[in-house]
Amino acid sequence: HLTNFTGCGNTVNASNPMCAEWINDCLRFWALEMRVDGFRFDLASALCRGEDGQISADMDPLFVRRVSNDPLLSRVKLIAEPWDCSWPDGYLVGKFPNGGAPRWAEWNGK
Repeated sequence: HLTNFTGCGNTVNASNPMCAEWINDCLRFWALEMRVDGFRFDLASALCRGEDGQISADMDPLFVRRVSNDPLLSRVKLIAEPWDCSWPDGYLVGKFPNGGAPRWAEWNGK
């Protein structure tokens, strides 16, 4: 069963520990090796969905928590486009989770 929350056909299950760690490893590579100083995540609400496809009820999704608390990514800018293609639960403008200390800026589309 595949679900497409992005409308682009490239939704990943970021609530899966292996997938979340793979994404984190990729971000570390770009930040440390290529010296990228920030990341903008299109349709970032899709990264906040649990195994059941629902937005994380506790608003503490695994992917966001891992990226936010990774010491190697502590200096990079994190910008979320806080919605995806599933309305209304995917619209997180003004309430995108931070995974602890406020780290994420929101791209509000206005």
